[in-house]
Amino acid sequence: MTQEEKDIEQIEKYVTGDLSAEELQQFNEKLAKEQGFAEKVKEYSLLINGIDEAGKMNFTNKLSTWEDEIQAKENSSNHKVISLKKYWLYAASFILPIIGVTLYLYFNQHVPPSDQELYTAYFSPYENILTSRSDANSDTLLAGLNAYNLGLYDVAIQNFETYVKAHPTANGTKFYLGVSYLTNNQTQNAISVLSDIIDSNSTFKNTAEWYLALAYLKDNQHIQTQQLLIQISKNPQHEFFDKAIELLDKMEY
Repeated sequence: MTQEEKDIEQIEKYVTGDLSAEELQQFNEKLAKEQGFAEKVKEYSLLINGIDEAGKMNFTNKLSTWEDEIQAKENSSNHKVISLKKYWLYAASFILPIIGVTLYLYFNQHVPPSDQELYTAYFSPYENILTSRSDANSDTLLAGLNAYNLGLYDVAIQNFETYVKAHPTANGTKFYLGVSYLTNNQTQNAISVLSDIIDSNSTFKNTAEWYLALAYLKDNQHIQTQQLLIQISKNPQHEFFDKAIELLDKMEY
């Protein structure tokens, strides 16, 4: 087996979470030290995920043919059947006028976007600025940051949690752990970690405020979201000053 083949096998296990503890440690060390390998992980991760997505599309296409297959079988048995398409045409003649009136009433009144729609519109993972800093000198931390850059948030969380356990005051790492939790739909964990940063004097305090507000928004905690956004909007120097005002306006508090 060539080195390329070995790398592909390890990357596939890495993406699917099938590496042993020892293999994961070795993989993280290589990921942290070899920049070219990190890029290879990114490329093959996209390929592997693309294959999975193609499988889902094939299944969807298969579903779309079932009606025709069923209709053909019914016709071959000389059964008189009304097709689903005809059924929906008949139903539509009664339903569409009702839908038209409903849509008219809906779009002619101002309906604010939902919390989840706003969260999706305003959330994006924060740029990794730790790798270039002198405090990013741990293989575990670097492996976590590389995984974060690649969008492999499960792996990033594992490494960040390990690092934070050994370095409880590492607020920079805790911030990226919180964002990773949020990206990975672990909202309560994100709220807990980001709240700790806000209570400290960390340089990530202001940034954590914005992501904590988004975490509260995702969790439908309206009062907490409002309080944080108002707090941010009172500080013109805040990195997310403009976005906080804009989001408050769209939420119509």
